[in-house]
Amino acid sequence: MKKNGNFFTIFLIFLLLSFLLFGLSRVGFFGGQTGFLGRLIFPFEKTIFATWNLITGINDDVGNKQLEDENKSLYKKLTNTENLEKENNALRDQFKTISPKSANLLPAKIVGAPSFIPNVTIPDAFIIDKGTKDGVVNGLAIVLKDNLVGRVAKTSDNFSEVTVLTNKNFSFTAKTSKTGALGVVRGFGSTDMVLDNVLLSESLEVGDLVLTKGELDIKGIGLPPDIIVGKIISVDKKPSSLFQSAKVQSLIDFSKLSEVFVVLGNQ
Repeated sequence: MKKNGNFFTIFLIFLLLSFLLFGLSRVGFFGGQTGFLGRLIFPFEKTIFATWNLITGINDDVGNKQLEDENKSLYKKLTNTENLEKENNALRDQFKTISPKSANLLPAKIVGAPSFIPNVTIPDAFIIDKGTKDGVVNGLAIVLKDNLVGRVAKTSDNFSEVTVLTNKNFSFTAKTSKTGALGVVRGFGSTDMVLDNVLLSESLEVGDLVLTKGELDIKGIGLPPDIIVGKIISVDKKPSSLFQSAKVQSLIDFSKLSEVFVVLGNQ
C-alpha cells in the first residue's frame, strides 16, 4: 500500500513539473525550440501539448454538440411560440369584430387551394381543415374579421371546400352601406365582383362599402347580414337601362390567406 502511495505522489509531482515546463516553454522561457533547453524538453512538450489538445478537443466536441442540441431545441420552441402567437393574434383580432358573434366562430386553417397558381390566378376555392366532425355543413359562411371570404360548398369528416365570393358561380343579395341600395353580387372569377340589378333610382357611390343583406335559414345556416363584401370602385349607370351596376373589390387578398373562421350558426 505504501509503495502504491509513493508511486502516486511521484506521478503527481512529475505531472505538475511537466505542465510547469510546458507553460514556461510556451512563453519562451527556454529560448524556444532552437535553444539547448528548448531542444531538450521539446519531446516532452510535444507529448504534453498533444495530450492537452486531445483532452480539450474532446471537451470542445462534447460542448459543441450540447450547444448545437440546445440551439435546435430553442429554435423549435421559438418557432412554436411564433406560430402560437400568430394564431392568438388572429383569434384576438377576430373576436374584436362586432359581427358575427365570436361565440359562433370556428377557426380553420386553409390547407389547399385547387387550381390556384401563384401570381397567375387567384383562388376561387379553398380547402379548410374542419369538417362535419367539427359541426361544419354546406352553406355556412366563411369570414375573416368583418369581411366575407366565401361559403362552404362541400364537406367531409375532417375537411371542407369553400367557394370564394369572387368565384363566378357565387351570387348573393347585398346592399350598400351608405344608401342601402339593394342588388345582387356576382363573382367575375377575378379579383373583382359586380353589384348588379340595382334600380336606377338608387344611389351608388364610388368608395361605398357593400354588405351582405342576410340569407340565413331557420337553423342559422347561410350568409349573416352586414358582413363586408368589398368597396365600390366604379359605377355603370345608363339612363336607357332598367338597372345600374357597380364594380366591387374585396378588401381581402385571397392569395395570402392562411386562416379563416366558419360561422357555425345555430344548428
